Amino acid sequence: MKIHLLFAFFLCLYILPFEVVAQQNGKITGTVRDDKQTLPSVSVLLYSAKDSVLVTTGMTDGEGKFNLPAVPGAYYVLSTFVGYNKVKTPVFELKGSTYELPAIVLKENTNKLNEVSITASKPVLERKGDKLIFNIEAIPSAAGLNGLEVLRKAPGVTIDHNENISLASKGNVLVTIDGKQTYLSSAEVVSLLKSMPSSEIESIEIINNPGARYDANSTGGIINIKTKKSLAIGFNGNLTLGVGYNKRLQANPGINLNYRRQFFNVFGSYDYNRWPFQENLTIDRVTPGMNSKQLYFSQRNRDTSVFASNNFKIGTDFFLTKNHTIGVLLKGNLNGFDQNGFSRITIGDSFAKPDSILQTPGKNSTDRKNFSYNINYKGILDTAGQEITIDADYSTFNGDNKASFVNRFFLPDGTFLRTDRYIGIFRLRISTLKPLKQIMYYRLIKCSSLKQVSR
Repeated sequence: MKIHLLFAFFLCLYILPFEVVAQQNGKITGTVRDDKQTLPSVSVLLYSAKDSVLVTTGMTDGEGKFNLPAVPGAYYVLSTFVGYNKVKTPVFELKGSTYELPAIVLKENTNKLNEVSITASKPVLERKGDKLIFNIEAIPSAAGLNGLEVLRKAPGVTIDHNENISLASKGNVLVTIDGKQTYLSSAEVVSLLKSMPSSEIESIEIINNPGARYDANSTGGIINIKTKKSLAIGFNGNLTLGVGYNKRLQANPGINLNYRRQFFNVFGSYDYNRWPFQENLTIDRVTPGMNSKQLYFSQRNRDTSVFASNNFKIGTDFFLTKNHTIGVLLKGNLNGFDQNGFSRITIGDSFAKPDSILQTPGKNSTDRKNFSYNINYKGILDTAGQEITIDADYSTFNGDNKASFVNRFFLPDGTFLRTDRYIGIFRLRISTLKPLKQIMYYRLIKCSSLKQVSR
């Protein structure tokens, strides 16, 4: 047996997060037209045929064409455009890498009513200048989702199995909240989005080609998460409660309050999100071993985890005149992650006859605290909508990650062979007030107790 040579490899394999290879993405293409010509800027919504849940969205280009990313499965497409009737395609199945739909033909809405009633409702997608706006309130199936899950449905947005966000296949995407930078790493932005319930989000603004007026860090595009703020005069608010059950209870209650008068507005919100889940992983691996022999590894993992987050914001706006506003904003995010896992790996010259067994119970807990402070000014300069904005930002981030893993080696007959215990502590402290200042602290402790048993 070469257990000593394999120990470090399997320890790192367990500590590092497992990444399950996602299904190969395909695409669904098509064209939208009317009786005369192709139609640009038509909203195209892709739904799962199994449960009618919105999968992703898109908009036709200048030639009336659309391209929607999707994994193999059964779907249907709903097309909507102002002045035209909605069209729903028959159910179809994506089996390979590409499926091209027959041309979708929209008919003009020519219904005449004796009595006209006007009802204001936001479309799912709308374009304003250089922004494509994805209105979350127009999607009933978004209820109960978190910010990252909602973002997956936005047009042009791709999130891979490593949770890297790209826009129109380009990386280096700047994600902002209410037009303001978070000054967090990509991984922490993803964590922040996971902790944000969809009930807090009004819309997602997508800018594929940022102009010179935007931050230089946004070469891959900008995704702005716009949170809700009431415009009604007086005191108003809402209370939401989302509950789900999938082997374990999930909950995301929240409250949003607003008090608005002629010359000022005070607002605040709080959301709590608790998301328990369980993951099971099976890996069978064959690798070269000693003396040209092959080694067979059969691994079974089971992880039970709970993610909990608290989000709050409080702020005020002072309306100096109709076109000039000064605001102050405080936002906070506190979230924690607790994981209990167990891994069992058999090692040998074949899957049927292992010569050693590695069992690894482990615990992993993470606590993150992010606070941001902002003073801002906005002035509208003319009727054409030209504006000037000034922001002063300060943010802090504290993160603690503690991991404990106990590796126990056994012979096939159950005889105990060896124990190694690893404890890791990772602390990160970041304070930002342009330019970015960063302090990092890392400590790793290794404690080992060895017991050798003759075979």
